[in-house]
Amino acid sequence: MKIEDIEVIKKHAEGKPESGKLLVYETYKKSEAIALLLSFLLPGLGQFYLGKIGRGLLFLFGTIGAAVLTFGIGGFIVWIWNIIDAYNLAKKHNLILYNIIFESSKLQEEES
Repeated sequence: MKIEDIEVIKKHAEGKPESGKLLVYETYKKSEAIALLLSFLLPGLGQFYLGKIGRGLLFLFGTIGAAVLTFGIGGFIVWIWNIIDAYNLAKKHNLILYNIIFESSKLQEEES
């Protein structure tokens, strides 16, 4: 997640009640299931969905390269790794998002 995105998200959540913050969270969160499914269909597509273009390209070409060099077995391993990576990236994105929206307000309340 980029610094600019974090600032925008903080602004949207600032001063809102818990229900408003939950709406902001739902707006910006990414689906782990969609990320997993996209990476299942095409290596790297789940990473693209999550905004990790370079990582997605690496998995796309890495899967093809490994498949060619190892007669398919290496490609299969990289493909599975790619699916797990997309799922974990989505979970990490959502955890960071949650902390930005809900934990930053708790810190501000404690400072007051």
